[in-house]
Amino acid sequence: MPSYPGDDGSLILHFGSGDIAICPSKGLDRECEDEIAFIVHEPGEVGRYYGEWKGKSTSELNTPVRMIFDTVDALDVVVEQLTTLRFKMTGDEQPTCQVQAGFAWTDMAASAYRAYAASTGNKNFRGEPMPAFDDLPVAIQTAWEAAVRHVGNAIENPRALNSTKEQSWQHWVRPQDKEANHV
Repeated sequence: MPSYPGDDGSLILHFGSGDIAICPSKGLDRECEDEIAFIVHEPGEVGRYYGEWKGKSTSELNTPVRMIFDTVDALDVVVEQLTTLRFKMTGDEQPTCQVQAGFAWTDMAASAYRAYAASTGNKNFRGEPMPAFDDLPVAIQTAWEAAVRHVGNAIENPRALNSTKEQSWQHWVRPQDKEANHV
């Protein structure tokens, strides 16, 4: 069985033997497919697509675990942690942050800051010279990165361009500054 209780009382999902299917799903208690179901099935080739679960609710499947995401931010935290684990397992060097359009988000934030500086004659709103991006306090660098990420998200999802989504960045912390992620 691919899921079993751990010595500490936790539920362990053991991946790698091909006996857990993962697919988007919808429970009877949910209105849309905003969750991932882990389905117990006969072992098969890891990574192979099986389509027999499409359109079925979790009540029709052997689903010991469902992951439900109320926000994209919560999903992003899980994706970031899985990406970190992947780099640890492969031994590849992990970038310090996620990449967008071939550039690290922090590099894009620095580039946006430099473009802003160039457009204002390298003066801030008080008319004072602007420091280099790397000389800014971490809180200001974080704010620039949040702004760049918001624009990147809005390109993919134009509905993100509203004040509610903008306010969701209020307590955002860069992945490299997080000690633990909460979803």
